[in-house]
Amino acid sequence: SVVDKRVLKLGGSVEDRWTVPLPADPAWPLEVRARWLFRRANPDFTAWALGEGSDPLPAWELASARVVVPAP
Repeated sequence: SVVDKRVLKLGGSVEDRWTVPLPADPAWPLEVRARWLFRRANPDFTAWALGEGSDPLPAWELASARVVVPAP
């Protein structure tokens, strides 16, 4: 599981590419899942603005993808 935190400027875009090392003898087929989440404010800012122990603002799922890779 990888989490990448970043801020995009209004109208900006980003392209993601990931390389995943496979074990010597993987169990086929492989399933790859990805989700892109959006949070209005990060948890550190929420804690500062609303006080420690406050619930962070929720994250919304903007996109998700699932790919099944068959055996070679």
